[in-house]
Formats: sequence, C-alpha cells, structure tokens
Amino acid sequence: MSSSILSAETFSAARAQGISELENFDVDQLQAILLDLDRPERSSGRGGKAKLPPIAFSNEEERKKLEENLTKAKRALIDVKRVEATKHLVHGNFEQSVVEATHALKLCMDVHGSGKVELVPCYLLLAEANLGLGRQKHSAEYLARANWCILKNPDCSNRLKSQLYRNFGKLYASQGKHDEALRQLANDVYFSSLQVGPEHVDTAGGFYYMATVFYLQQRIECALAMCDKVIEIWMKRAKALPSGESQAAGKGEVNEQNKLSEAQVMEGLQIVSKIVVLREEALGPEHVSTGEACYALGLLYQVCIDRISIPIL
Repeated sequence: MSSSILSAETFSAARAQGISELENFDVDQLQAILLDLDRPERSSGRGGKAKLPPIAFSNEEERKKLEENLTKAKRALIDVKRVEATKHLVHGNFEQSVVEATHALKLCMDVHGSGKVELVPCYLLLAEANLGLGRQKHSAEYLARANWCILKNPDCSNRLKSQLYRNFGKLYASQGKHDEALRQLANDVYFSSLQVGPEHVDTAGGFYYMATVFYLQQRIECALAMCDKVIEIWMKRAKALPSGESQAAGKGEVNEQNKLSEAQVMEGLQIVSKIVVLREEALGPEHVSTGEACYALGLLYQVCIDRISIPIL
C-alpha cells in the first residue's frame, strides 16, 4: 500500500474540522493529488512541481478556477497531514509520523516553493520524529533547513522560533551537549513566553525539557524547581478545563481559550507522568511533591474522559 494513502476516516475528520477547501473534492480526487507527488516522471522542468494529467477546458476562466481549487485543496491537505504527523508523534509512532510529515513537506514545496517559512513546521516535525527514531544526523539536517528558512524570514512567528529552539535543545541533550541544550531551551521558553505567555502549557514544555537536562547534570534542585513550575502550570490549566462528562454535555458552553488539542493533552500526560517518576526517584514515592504530581496527572486524565483514547502511560 502506498504511503500516500488518504484514509476516508482522515478525510472525514478534516471536513469535521471545518476545512472548507475540501468541500469541492471527494477522497479519490484528493488521493490523486497525493499520489501525483510520488510520480517523478510527472515533474515539470520548472521548479520540479508535480503536475496532474492534462484536462481539457472550455475556457480560461474554468482552468483558473480549477487551479485555484487545487491549490486550496493542497493547502487543506497540508493541514491534514501535519495534524496526522503530530498525532503519530505524540503517540510515539515515529515512523508513521515521518511518512505523514514527508507528504506535508512535498505538498508545501509544491504550493510555496523551497526555502519558504511555510516549510518550517514540516521540517520541525521531521526533525522531532527522526530524533525519536535515534537518527540524530537526519534530525540535525532538518533543523538546519528550518533554521535557514527562519533566518531568511526574520519576521516569522515567535511560535516557530520557540519550536525550533526546543528541537535544537532536545537534539543537543541527546548528544550530551548539556550546556548548549540549556541555552537553546532558554531561548525556547523566551520566545514561547512572547507568543503565549510564561504560564501557558506550550511554554511548560520548555521548562520540562530544561528540568530533564538539569537532572542529567545531577543538578537536582534546579531540575525539581523546573518541575514545580510545570506542575503549577498544568494544575491551573487542568482545573480550568471542564471534565469529559460536562464537556460532552455542553460543548457550546466551553470557552475557546480553555480548549486543548489532542497533541497538547497527550504531551501534558507524558510530561506529568515523567515528572511523577522523576520526583519518585529524587524525593521518594511518599513525598508530598510526588503526591502533588500524581494529583495533577489524575486531573489530566479526568478532563480527558470521552475526549480522546488515552493509553496507560
């Protein structure tokens, strides 16, 4: 089976997310777009962009309209593929994440061209997935490409800069370059704070990865201080979220600012679970801080009831 296959389930989920650009296409037509990207014999000489089979048009207006719709469909498919890649990433399915992110990258290059800032999220997904597979060289290559795109576009969002620095920090930590990892992660926290604030769950990830590096350096007090901040952030957010039952009963009443994506929820569960283990090792299973982390983990599980399928971590 081709790695480009777009499942009917994914297609339906994309439509459910309100991606209006997909309304004029069925799953077979969109599948043809993806399969066309895998056929090098159909690449044109200009920029290497993939071309679909020629179609006869009655007039120029009809041709332009179809081209516009195809571009919109490709943009929508980029979002679909990136969402799927992120889901596989947070669930630890790194190989499948690479597949989905690769197709998102191909679509991005087809729509935007090479060297554009729009390619950065795909590069970051590929870097993180390859790092999860232990392919440090591949991860470094994708991060270098992402960094180059951001350097060429200095006005890009602080969110992208934060994600770039976080991935560099994780790469350096895996290579044992702890001081450099901390510098990169400090930049991650800084840019994330500019984007969403220092108390946001997205920023909490940077604090957590700094804690892991401190722990590797045997700087236990610093590691525990970072963990305290992470637990504080997730406790506040978990208490602000409705439980699964109340959310299911009154979806229309849920504040948009309180919503979390599946990727954010899964990352939170993983981070808090690891903090439970870290505190058990550093302070003991009976310590009040360990109990606090277990309580935070329980709150996260509670608010996720009926929302997503949660594996036991």
